[in-house]
Amino acid sequence: MTEKFLVSLEKAEKSIRLADHFLNVTFPLVKEYRLLLKIISELYVGVINLINASLQYDYYHKRITIFQDSQTNLRTFKESCALRNGLSDNEVSTLLEVIRLFKVHKSSSMEFVKDDKVVLMSDSLKPEILSLLKVKSLVSTIKLVLLKIMTKTK
Repeated sequence: MTEKFLVSLEKAEKSIRLADHFLNVTFPLVKEYRLLLKIISELYVGVINLINASLQYDYYHKRITIFQDSQTNLRTFKESCALRNGLSDNEVSTLLEVIRLFKVHKSSSMEFVKDDKVVLMSDSLKPEILSLLKVKSLVSTIKLVLLKIMTKTK
């Protein structure tokens, strides 16, 4: 029987590879900046599965308790699982940044492209700007996190 954390890890790897493919293969071909939003969506799926895999691995080894509340589980990940997996504060903040950006994207009332950047407008009309450089940085950091978590769990 395959353990739950391995299934989550495979899903995370698939999503992160897809985001990387969109960024490095598809984007240079089509040069459509709205593709950055799709990359953030795929990264979000990957990050959630990475966090779940890490939590499930530690739960399997009876180091932590998993709760129904996702915020409590996220706090548990930050406080114990991240340290055990050797993640730096920068890497943890990158994971949280992807989650935040995805939520901003989902709740944005308007999105448009301006000067090679995607601008997300919230209901309060506060802009969030996504640039190609920022997305590249997020993808590279999350690929490193994936590698660290895969090394620890396999």
